[in-house]
Amino acid sequence: MKNNRRVILSFDVDGERAFSSFDKMEKDIFLDDGVPAITGFLKKNGLDATFFAVGKNIQDFPRTHELLKDFEIGNHTFSHPRYLTKKSYKEKEAEIKKNHEIIEKFFGVSPTMFRAPDYSIDGDILDILRDMDYIGDSSLIRVLLPFRYFTNYIKQRKLALQEMEIPMTSFVIPFNGTSVISLGMTYAKTIFNILLMFNRTIVLNFHPRDFVNIDIKDIGFMNRDKALDTSMEFLDYIKGKCEIQSFRQYYSNK
Repeated sequence: MKNNRRVILSFDVDGERAFSSFDKMEKDIFLDDGVPAITGFLKKNGLDATFFAVGKNIQDFPRTHELLKDFEIGNHTFSHPRYLTKKSYKEKEAEIKKNHEIIEKFFGVSPTMFRAPDYSIDGDILDILRDMDYIGDSSLIRVLLPFRYFTNYIKQRKLALQEMEIPMTSFVIPFNGTSVISLGMTYAKTIFNILLMFNRTIVLNFHPRDFVNIDIKDIGFMNRDKALDTSMEFLDYIKGKCEIQSFRQYYSNK
């Protein structure tokens, strides 16, 4: 039976390009295969979620992003740069505003949630988001990573949610930038249930690559042939235990 414990379900719509040297790609297996698997599950179960879209991916793979039009869209920058905080103020502003405009044009909505690539967030970015009337930045949520507890130490936390995020990719696919091994669903479920015991609202952060059985040596995803099954197993596990929401649903009930 479901209770009043809530899970905010989110996806960073990063593609294969983030792990390759190709600027232009005709096919992106993570987006082309992963996004339909995700949206199919959500629609089948009547669930909403927040998709943090990358502007360049929207431009290059519009047919795939059409599948996201029934869900909340967040801003994940235009080009998903690494070390966004190392950019100049104007570069940060351009990454955010350009993607904001692309999302408005393509999806017909103005995003109000932001997530920085790799949790790369600073005061400049928060100022930009406040000026654009964003209501939240999930990059500031406390993040529970395998083997370590990470918090962004930023004094101006007015856009932060006092919640706990579990980056699910770390439990599905190893060598992913957040952990050196994949701990698997047993550990993920244990951590999830512990947080529920403390009545914490949990933010789950997946990626489309978590829903693709892949073996791509060139980008370091060898022998990851159970990612789709593993991710679906976890979604099936939580859907009967909690109320699953998007960020917009969560904020509307606060």
